[in-house]
Amino acid sequence: IPLIIVLVQSCCRDKNPYKDGCQKEPFTYMGDYPLGEIRDYLYFQPGSMWVYECDSTLELDTQIMQSCNIEAFQKPYITYELLTFTKKSINEGSTYKVYYPTKDIPYNEERNHLFSTVITRSNPIDPQVSTDCIFFHPFDDSKFGFGSSPTYYRGYLDSLTVLGTQYNDIRIFEVQHSAGFAEPNLGTTQTGQATYYWAKNVGIIRLHVWTAKRSTQETLKYNWNLKEYNVSQ
Repeated sequence: IPLIIVLVQSCCRDKNPYKDGCQKEPFTYMGDYPLGEIRDYLYFQPGSMWVYECDSTLELDTQIMQSCNIEAFQKPYITYELLTFTKKSINEGSTYKVYYPTKDIPYNEERNHLFSTVITRSNPIDPQVSTDCIFFHPFDDSKFGFGSSPTYYRGYLDSLTVLGTQYNDIRIFEVQHSAGFAEPNLGTTQTGQATYYWAKNVGIIRLHVWTAKRSTQETLKYNWNLKEYNVSQ
């Protein structure tokens, strides 16, 4: 379910004179950019655990953080951090890994840059691999795309109650996901929409999936709701 990357394009092709292989000066130092608030939503120590319940089947899915790291990178014009992790479902077998094609923030005279979270999802029952953007910062409601999986920021909630527990500081992202989610009693599903509800210092508290069953094309709508968790930051 997914982790920090920075999406960039080729600088020379896009006439950015400040990337490797292009003219490097003059430049203005953009500043130091730690992860900040992103860390509160995405960084959890290895061994952290989340148990989700599917509201359509009452099945449980336990996910364990296997690794989670923050690395610092320094360019002539910026110092910044990236976060990566690997998370594993011990029930249906999916592995979630941060995917990043490059480690870079391109130079921008307006000092604008974007931290984004892109994951690959792979499952032993389905040979397809999904690569989706599921979190980005700064938060705004403009369309954001990664490949064939456009992602939208759907806003902020002060609180949300899931399975009787109230969580605070919720960020919501909707993804046109690029491959199926596994659900043991229903098989694998096709492309569709997935809405992630991220709670500060907790992680994902609800995953809403709207898709179609691969074998019958039957429309499916269901939630994986957080039932219990044990996390450490």
